[in-house]
Amino acid sequence: MSDGDDTTADGESGGDGDPTVTGDRLATKFEEPSEFDPTERFGDPEGNVPSAPEPSDPTENLSDPAEVDGSIQRSFWTALLWTNVALPGLTLGPAYALLADGTEIGTAVTAVGVFAVARVYQTVRAFRRRDDESVAAADGGSPPSDE
Repeated sequence: MSDGDDTTADGESGGDGDPTVTGDRLATKFEEPSEFDPTERFGDPEGNVPSAPEPSDPTENLSDPAEVDGSIQRSFWTALLWTNVALPGLTLGPAYALLADGTEIGTAVTAVGVFAVARVYQTVRAFRRRDDESVAAADGGSPPSDE
């Protein structure tokens, strides 16, 4: 036999005469490992969660939408409508003119978009002017100039 082999030809161990010693070593060597448990390494992750304060309800400080002044609502919805016209006009008009060779249609759609942007600007400027005048009237002074 070779130098590193302890077993005899009949399968018995050469050292202590027990034939199961070699088989036990192989069985323990090739055993299926135990199932991985992540809580062994990190502990209980749900138990270590810090407590957070309860957030306040942001709707408590809001006024009722029915109480908003009609001129404010009208200005908002007007600006929103013109913005919804301006955005596709300014994006799709040039794209159509350049990519589809429809310069007449693309130019017309772009012109509508530019007109809508001007209307949004006029609506916002009129609202700010009206708001400044109402604040100045409440303070008893004259409205600030735009210059």
